[in-house]
Amino acid sequence: MQSYNLEDVARGINETMVGQPLGVVAAITPFNFPAMIPFWFLPYALACGNTFILKPPERVPLSSACLFGLMEQLNLPPGVLNMVHCSRARFVARD
Repeated sequence: MQSYNLEDVARGINETMVGQPLGVVAAITPFNFPAMIPFWFLPYALACGNTFILKPPERVPLSSACLFGLMEQLNLPPGVLNMVHCSRARFVARD
């Protein structure tokens, strides 16, 4: 766990930041930004020691699959990067 102190940020105010993992970070990507959204969240999640779950868009899942293919070269522990493929659930109301 890393932390640092900033003294006198403003008059009479000190700041202490403690970096602790949150646990799990999840991102659901839309079809029009299939690669940009994971790149917004993935680096921060990994840098903070969190696991990451990505739900790629059902229309264009290939860009997310290519991203995860590149991430395999990092040799991360199993379960750190996860991808969940699913489509829209259809519910039928029954009387």
